[in-house]
Amino acid sequence: MGAASAYTPLRVDAKGMAEGKATLRVALPDSGSFYVNIHASATNMKKIVACGDLLLEE
Repeated sequence: MGAASAYTPLRVDAKGMAEGKATLRVALPDSGSFYVNIHASATNMKKIVACGDLLLEE
Protein backbone atom coordinates (compact mmCIF):
# COMPACT_ATOMS: atom_id res chain seq x y z
CA MET A 1 0.00 0.00 0.00
CA GLY A 2 1.33 3.44 -0.77
CA ALA A 3 3.94 4.61 -3.21
CA ALA A 4 7.05 2.48 -3.68
CA SER A 5 9.12 5.53 -2.71
CA ALA A 6 7.69 5.28 0.83
CA TYR A 7 9.67 2.08 1.34
CA THR A 8 13.45 2.17 1.38
CA PRO A 9 15.27 -1.09 0.62
CA LEU A 10 16.22 -3.07 3.73
CA ARG A 11 19.91 -3.73 4.30
CA VAL A 12 20.45 -7.08 6.01
CA ASP A 13 23.37 -7.24 8.46
CA ALA A 14 25.73 -10.16 9.12
CA LYS A 15 23.26 -11.61 11.63
CA GLY A 16 20.45 -11.66 9.06
CA MET A 17 18.63 -8.74 10.67
CA ALA A 18 17.20 -5.63 9.03
CA GLU A 19 15.03 -2.79 10.24
CA GLY A 20 12.80 -0.38 8.38
CA LYS A 21 10.18 2.25 8.92
CA ALA A 22 7.55 3.73 6.64
CA THR A 23 4.94 6.37 7.39
CA LEU A 24 1.82 6.11 5.28
CA ARG A 25 -1.10 8.45 5.57
CA VAL A 26 -4.02 6.10 5.06
CA ALA A 27 -7.32 5.64 6.84
CA LEU A 28 -7.49 2.42 8.86
CA PRO A 29 -10.40 0.82 10.65
CA ASP A 30 -10.58 1.31 14.43
CA SER A 31 -10.11 -2.41 15.02
CA GLY A 32 -8.79 -5.45 13.26
CA SER A 33 -5.51 -7.13 12.41
CA PHE A 34 -2.86 -5.80 10.09
CA TYR A 35 0.29 -7.32 8.62
CA VAL A 36 3.12 -6.50 6.26
CA ASN A 37 4.72 -8.61 3.54
CA ILE A 38 8.33 -8.04 2.49
CA HIS A 39 8.86 -8.83 -1.18
CA ALA A 40 12.13 -9.94 -2.76
CA SER A 41 12.34 -6.75 -4.85
CA ALA A 42 10.25 -4.25 -6.75
CA THR A 43 10.64 -6.46 -9.83
CA ASN A 44 9.91 -9.70 -7.95
CA MET A 45 6.70 -8.90 -6.07
CA LYS A 46 5.45 -12.48 -6.28
CA LYS A 47 8.14 -13.74 -3.88
CA ILE A 48 7.49 -12.87 -0.22
CA VAL A 49 10.69 -13.21 1.82
CA ALA A 50 9.33 -12.11 5.21
CA CYS A 51 6.12 -11.02 6.90
CA GLY A 52 4.99 -9.69 10.24
CA ASP A 53 2.11 -8.34 12.28
CA LEU A 54 1.66 -4.58 12.62
CA LEU A 55 0.55 -2.77 15.74
CA LEU A 56 -1.24 0.57 15.70
CA GLU A 57 0.41 3.31 17.75
CA GLU A 58 -1.92 5.39 19.88
